[in-house]
Amino acid sequence: MTIHPETSCSQCGGSFGPGKDGFSHCDQHAFASVKTEILKASRLRAIKLHRQLLDDDAIESAFATERGINAMDAELDRRGEYLAAIKGAA
Repeated sequence: MTIHPETSCSQCGGSFGPGKDGFSHCDQHAFASVKTEILKASRLRAIKLHRQLLDDDAIESAFATERGINAMDAELDRRGEYLAAIKGAA
């Protein structure tokens, strides 16, 4: 796929920057610009959703880590009580 450094419209002579193809008629770039805006809006929504999911994953990870730490603390307390009971019995 060849990307041209500058594309244009043969009908109006408008310049549209780099791209794969230029345009023969103005109605083609009018449609392309609408389509591009829709794609940009969709991409922005996708980026926001991705960031939100990352944030949600980070929050879930923080909760999971906290649960893990609490479980370890509980296990250490249980072992400490067990060792204290053994020492007290001895």
